[in-house]
Amino acid sequence: MPSCEGHGPTHRHRLDVGGNRNVNSILHIVHVTQVRCHGSARAYVGRKIAENKTKREARRAHKRQLANVIIRHMWKDQARRRTPPGPLPATD
Repeated sequence: MPSCEGHGPTHRHRLDVGGNRNVNSILHIVHVTQVRCHGSARAYVGRKIAENKTKREARRAHKRQLANVIIRHMWKDQARRRTPPGPLPATD
């Protein structure tokens, strides 16, 4: 039986464990590739483990960071599409 809040181990409350399988699959592939090939991603996961996070929690944090970067790029692209283009240059 889980203990009350503030006593005992931390209990994570998650709304949706499954989520979108395609997005989760892509995030996992990006995570694995970045940790293997990019020093900054490897350093990020290393910092999380140094903060006494488990490997699983470090992986989850890195995927969350990746998702935030991706969604910000999507928002910028959408805002760019919504702004009308400037006037065309005059040609004679």
